[in-house]
Amino acid sequence: MQSEQKSVQRSVVRLVLDTNVVASGLMWDGATARLFELTTDGPWNVELICSQAMLTELRDIIGRRKFSRRLSLKATSADAFVNDYAQRTTLVAPASIPPTVHEDPDDDIVVATALAGQAHLLVTGDAHLLALGNVRYVPIVRPAAAITMLGGPKRRSPGRSPPKGGRHPRRL
Repeated sequence: MQSEQKSVQRSVVRLVLDTNVVASGLMWDGATARLFELTTDGPWNVELICSQAMLTELRDIIGRRKFSRRLSLKATSADAFVNDYAQRTTLVAPASIPPTVHEDPDDDIVVATALAGQAHLLVTGDAHLLALGNVRYVPIVRPAAAITMLGGPKRRSPGRSPPKGGRHPRRL
């Protein structure tokens, strides 16, 4: 008798990760690195949404001199780093939106990408984006909140301060 295997289909969650989150998550340990682990090994089928403009910004950031030592330790180059991330993402053309992030108009591309990709979450550490709270139907959250929403560990490592914001986000 053959045992029948049930195919478990995981729900799809679409995330837009701001470039600061991508750089941090792929280069250092911490909450953003845990977020990347959840995108591949978590209970959800995570689709990372990005735009060419965001990849260009990531390349500009990672190409800065201050990251050269870290890239060397990772045995990679800025171009290889960005190409590796691009392979993990679904590229979309940013939506046409009115000016949204008045304090930093360059952040509008992140919002436009999230809307075009019908993201469930926009994950960032950028104060200007976080101040919006959400744009249309897309919540804007810190990496720690995204981890909680994706079913990551509820407790932080001993000796670490609680996440900023005071309230616990709802799970997806």
